[in-house]
Parts: sequence; structure tokens; C-alpha cells
Amino acid sequence: MNRLSIVKHLQSMQSPVITNQQFAAIFDIDIEYSSVLLSRMVAAGDLIRISRGKFALGDTNILAISTNIHIPSYVSLWKAFEHHGCTTQMPRVIDVINSKKSGNSSLKTSSGAYLIKFVKTHPFNIFGFEKVLLDGKTAMIADREKAIVDGLLFVGQVPVDEIFSALKSGVDVGKIVGYAARINKQAVSKRLGFLMDRAGYCVPQNSFPSLSDTYVPVDPQMPRRGKHHSKWRVMENTVIE
Repeated sequence: MNRLSIVKHLQSMQSPVITNQQFAAIFDIDIEYSSVLLSRMVAAGDLIRISRGKFALGDTNILAISTNIHIPSYVSLWKAFEHHGCTTQMPRVIDVINSKKSGNSSLKTSSGAYLIKFVKTHPFNIFGFEKVLLDGKTAMIADREKAIVDGLLFVGQVPVDEIFSALKSGVDVGKIVGYAARINKQAVSKRLGFLMDRAGYCVPQNSFPSLSDTYVPVDPQMPRRGKHHSKWRVMENTVIE
């Protein structure tokens, strides 16, 4: 068994991340030798170490790697906007929604250096993503509608104008309203309803669960002042165009 044959076998697999235990089982070797061989391949540049006991080929798509470190998880927010072609930005931060870990991890692949930001949430919110193949490797990425709803749920991660731009690029109205109703957060429903009205969608107020009388700012990062809109109970504290 040589390094070249190992690399070719790993390239043929859809799984982008391999553990020490999986490596040992695939190549029918004991765990101690597997650990030694993996370390040698990292030193030789055949593999990169993702975290303790987890490895990937250096040319693996970064989105595929990111969503296979902690399972279940999926890429969302700004990087998902880029994937769906609804932003002109090219973010180097990759937001990974998951139920196990928060914090940041730096990772360098053959395509560049990235910051993976793990956004921890309740398992109830882990939905609305799709399995895609990127360069032959499996990745989990939020669909456009869930990425927008996540932008409103995890405030401060994506600017409101980027969320609005993604809305204007076209969405499935029934799907995005259903996602927001499933999340069942007043602020998410109110902001989404207001932004959808501004984007030209016809969304009745009763599309969402009963809205409270409390007003929320359109942009939670900005001061709480501005024109009040009674339909969606929001204060327009930022310019939305």
C-alpha cells in the first residue's frame, strides 16, 4: 500500500472528511499504524488535518469539509448566499449551523485560508438544507429560503441589505413563510414580512402565527428609532432599497 494508491482511493469517495478509525477500517490496518500513516501523509502534503483525528485531501472543497466536521450541520448565511448567486460578495468566513459546537476554526486548503464559524443552535432549527456534490464531495448547504431566514434568526451575521438583496433575487414564497412559521420567533416573522413587502411579494399578515404588539427594529444592529409600521410591528431604523 503506497501513498498514491491511498490518495486515489480517497479521491473516489464522496465523503470529504475521514477519521482515523474510518481510515484504519477502509485500508484494513490497525489503529496505531493508521495514526502513524495519516501523520506521515499530512507531513508529505497529501492530507490536511481538520481537527484531532479528522483529515481531508488538501484540494477538497472547503464547503464540503466544513459541513462534515460536526454532523448534522450545514453551511448558511453569507456563504450560502454566494453559493446561490444572490450576493456579489465573496466571504472568506464560512458559517456552519450545527447543534454541537460554537466558536471559530481556521483552516488552510489548496484554495486558500478560511475561517469556519460554528453557529450553535437548537436541533429544532437544523432543517432547510440540501445535499450537494462539490468536486465529487458531499456538502450540506442551506437552500436560499433557509439562508435568508437564518440571516434573520442569527442577527448580526449578515447585513440586512444583503438579506434584502437575496430576497429580491427570487424566493419560493410558500417555502420561506413556512420556514419562518416553523422557527416561530416573533422578530423573525416581523422582519421577514416587512422585507418581503418591500421586495414586492404579496404576503398577508395572517401568513405567520399571531404577531405581538411589540415593535422590533428592522436592523437589530442599529439604534431603535425610525418610522413605525403597524402591519408587521417593525420600526424602520435603516434604509431598505
